[in-house]
Amino acid sequence: MIKINFISLCLIAIVFFTGCIQEDDLSNEQKYHKLASEIMCPVCDAQTIEGSNSQVSIDMKLKLKTLVNQGMSSQNIREYFIDRYGSDIIASPSSTGFNLIAWIMPIIIFSLLLSISLYTIRNMKNSNTKEKEYKETLNEYLEYVEKEIRELEQKNV
Repeated sequence: MIKINFISLCLIAIVFFTGCIQEDDLSNEQKYHKLASEIMCPVCDAQTIEGSNSQVSIDMKLKLKTLVNQGMSSQNIREYFIDRYGSDIIASPSSTGFNLIAWIMPIIIFSLLLSISLYTIRNMKNSNTKEKEYKETLNEYLEYVEKEIRELEQKNV
């Protein structure tokens, strides 16, 4: 139980402290790499422009570098690429409307799996105690039977 509480505390701390980093605190180079890893290459399959070497992605990287150096905010840069290429250009789905399910479902599934695991572990512990009780009762019964057999043997002798 202590291990679970410690792990939970660590996860909460990680989520809390990573949430404290704001996009305004990033340097232009960090901002560029972050955005390049969020923007998909329109001609490559499941690749961001950061990992692609196609001519389109090279042009997009140059444009991204220009926009970052001009001091545009990350949100404005995302909107620029969405206006130009459509909403599918962003690697992560927006957290509005139907796409909200993509953000909520992993949390629900993780919680459900954690609950099932804890329930199973608790039942395993309970079954072990019941098994011990059963073995004790069985041993008492076997001792009683052996005693009765000895008494019968003594009477028959």
